[in-house]
Amino acid sequence: MANSTPSILDVYPAPSAQGIPLGDRVWVMFDQEMDETTINTGTFVLVGPSTNFVFGPDFEPEDSEGAIDEQLFNSPYFDGYVEGVISFEHLDVSGGTTEITDYTGDGTLFKTKAIFTPSKPLAPGVVYRVILAGDEVTDDDYKPGIKTRTVFDTELLSVSGSGRLTFGGGYTGTITRGYTLEITSGGATGTAEYLWYDDNDPLNVSYGVTTTGRREIEDGIWLECDPDGAFTTGDTFHVVVMPNYTLAANYEWSFTTGSGAIVTPTSSSSATGIDALVEDGEGGLQVVSVTPKNMTANITTSEFTEIVIKFNKALDASTITDETVQLWAEAVNGDSDAFTAAGTLTKVLSVDGDTLTIQI
Repeated sequence: MANSTPSILDVYPAPSAQGIPLGDRVWVMFDQEMDETTINTGTFVLVGPSTNFVFGPDFEPEDSEGAIDEQLFNSPYFDGYVEGVISFEHLDVSGGTTEITDYTGDGTLFKTKAIFTPSKPLAPGVVYRVILAGDEVTDDDYKPGIKTRTVFDTELLSVSGSGRLTFGGGYTGTITRGYTLEITSGGATGTAEYLWYDDNDPLNVSYGVTTTGRREIEDGIWLECDPDGAFTTGDTFHVVVMPNYTLAANYEWSFTTGSGAIVTPTSSSSATGIDALVEDGEGGLQVVSVTPKNMTANITTSEFTEIVIKFNKALDASTITDETVQLWAEAVNGDSDAFTAAGTLTKVLSVDGDTLTIQI
């Protein structure tokens, strides 16, 4: 059983990382199954330069021409709050994504990866801070922040009909429970009826009618039925719920975006991407020169057969892959008729010490 305070196994970008692409995502991986309803843009926050204004009671507006004539002030808490959406992946022990189900309430069958995708590209050359909300005051009953999973997968104990329902929500109770729901009168959603009970108290039975809307059972647990399909009398569903554990305290780290030369990273890029063969402690890997030079114009097709990039250190050839080195062409001035070679280009990569050659 999990039943333990969650830990953070890995984050991206890495703490203090620099040169992060502007179109990159931010993610965090936990050591167990998490309650995904508690990981949202209020508990997984990306903060950058001051850009946002909020309403405030003590701001005296100016009436001069061009001045802000609303009661607005620059809030220290909401400075540079980055809007975005959060998605999730479930990872197995080898780090691959998995769709494994957990009917038992084990809580450790997969690791939860939460991914924050900004609504628009980040600003170049800016230090961004990531904040994961936890419970900073442990000696009270108020437990805010990111929590472990409490409501597990709905098990079909004995189902002959095509109707399906799901238990969900965030369990607020203090003991492990199991809930059983049985269809007492078959039919479509909205018609079929059911009874449910706590496995710890099976004689205390409650009744209801199926509905596509979420209907609360108790202690933060809700029930939702699929609109399609039909239930059969005797269809039985079951779910395990467990008390939650909250991230022990706020977790924060920062990273710095790049110049904007690379906006969209590769799907499998790491925090470092291309690595030096040996880290000598004298600064990170840097590009020394590129041939042809940046923004060179009017190069004929016959001349343009390769790109040569020289670095300040010997390269680790194992990190030079089709994923870490991308090559694509775009229409000149947006004129696709005058420039036919658009999109990803075929390439051959080779490394010689500190030099990367891209054959086109």
